[in-house]
Amino acid sequence: MRVPNLDFFDNKKEDLGKYPKLSDLPNLPENLRPAKKWDTQVKKIINDRKIVNNNIKEINEEQTATDNILDEIVILKSLVSSYKSDDPSDSTTNNE
Repeated sequence: MRVPNLDFFDNKKEDLGKYPKLSDLPNLPENLRPAKKWDTQVKKIINDRKIVNNNIKEINEEQTATDNILDEIVILKSLVSSYKSDDPSDSTTNNE
C-alpha cells in the first residue's frame, strides 16, 4: 500500500520560530489615526466626489447644449437651401 507524503509542511517548520509570541504583541495597533482625522479625510473625499460629479453634470449639460446647437445649424442650413432653390431672382436663364 502506498501512503502519500503527508510531510509537505516540513520545509515550513524552520519558519515557526520566527513568528512573535502572542504575549509580545500589543493589545491594539499603535499607529491608528484618531477618529477626528478619519472624519476629516472622509469629508474631504465626499466633497471631492461631489465636485467631480458636478463637473460631469456640467460637461453633460454643455454637450447637450452643443448637440442642440449643431442640430439647429443643420435645420437652418436645410431651410436656407430650400429658400435658395425656390428663389426666382437667382435663376440663370434670362426671360426677355
